[in-house]
Amino acid sequence: MSTVIDLGVRSVGREWTGRSRRPAVRHRRTALAGLAALLVLATGGGAPPPEPAFAEVATVPISPMHHYVLAGDTVYTAELDLATARRVVTAYDLGTGTVRWTSPVGPSSASDRLGLNVELAVWPGGTQLLVGNNDEFTSGLDPETGEVRWSTRPAIISSAGGVGLGEDDRPPGHRPSPGSGPAGRFMRGVDLGTGRELWAIEPVIAGRSAAGAAGAVLVAETMERGIEVRDLQTGAVRATLPALPGELVGDGGSIGDLLIVNHEDALAGYAVDTLEQRWRVARSGFAFAVPCGPHVCLHRKGRLTVLDPADGTELGGFPVDGSTQVLAGDRAGHLLVLERIDGRPWSHRLVDRYGRTLLDLPGWEGTAADDDGARQVLVQVDDVRRWSSFALLESESASLRFLGSVPYPVEDCRSNRTYVACQVDRDAVRVWRYR
Repeated sequence: MSTVIDLGVRSVGREWTGRSRRPAVRHRRTALAGLAALLVLATGGGAPPPEPAFAEVATVPISPMHHYVLAGDTVYTAELDLATARRVVTAYDLGTGTVRWTSPVGPSSASDRLGLNVELAVWPGGTQLLVGNNDEFTSGLDPETGEVRWSTRPAIISSAGGVGLGEDDRPPGHRPSPGSGPAGRFMRGVDLGTGRELWAIEPVIAGRSAAGAAGAVLVAETMERGIEVRDLQTGAVRATLPALPGELVGDGGSIGDLLIVNHEDALAGYAVDTLEQRWRVARSGFAFAVPCGPHVCLHRKGRLTVLDPADGTELGGFPVDGSTQVLAGDRAGHLLVLERIDGRPWSHRLVDRYGRTLLDLPGWEGTAADDDGARQVLVQVDDVRRWSSFALLESESASLRFLGSVPYPVEDCRSNRTYVACQVDRDAVRVWRYR
């Protein structure tokens, strides 16, 4: 049987008493735990009762200006100390119910004193905890100890292969006069182990990492040079997809080592490493393509078409309106769609690759954003009756498994393979274990 763990810490800018926000519930659970122990002794030490499918394990205090991340068995929170204009990051261990560490991070700035730009990210592999703001800096922390390893400018926006990607308005040491700034953003690569800048390249429209067959690369979309694939460690150009005179080519994302490119009159798939064309299909009117699970989704006015990434052939599709969002796709090719039809409340729908509805999910409007690419937890909130329910979408079997309910509204939810976390009111994030 689980008990609620109230993580008692002194939070930035306010007192934390360590008392449960619902003491009657905690005391009742404690009494039930004692009764269960007596029953076990009375029956000669029989097997303990099975753990419930959905049980609260922690309450994490937060402030109105915060950001939090659920990563494995840890909740990291970043809050702003208005007195010093510095971020304070705290790691809460959900397995032991203790505060692992608290660490002040980064320099202060005038914008931070207004409570702006609090950001927090845990990058894949768990070897680095990055903390910073939107435009100015990023600091790298040891996720086990909270030690600040390095700080760098500008802010890192994404990472892959041990390299962080940052953007800036100007090259190093350059101060352009008003109105003379470059068109686009300068891209920079940063070694995530040391914070050292590896390379800086000329202005681009956008840049991101992609998984090539031989490892991660940088895909850069430029104004005049078309699309470039660059080495992530050195910034050197590996391959170029030039644009025709007057043509704009757009990076549509990638699926595995397939790069999707939106041309003005066609949609094409290229090898990420070499930009060798694999297929090309004509398109008419306004349309754009993006990855959706293991497939390519082509959005046209009033319709979404699913394409096979191997050769670009059409698999199926279904009608949509301007509000439809494809949120996720699974290995079976099913798509989780969020839509609003005929003025009704937003609801999810599970659709297969051929456009056939497998599961209607009326009332399940929210999702617990998945921080580790594991499973999809849906959330239903009733603000009138003040309760929230959680269910696990078993996507490949096209079924919904109810997990449990709580007697209050929730928001800003996250999930992984073990836990669901949601903000409750303005002063707490509550965490539940599910199975």
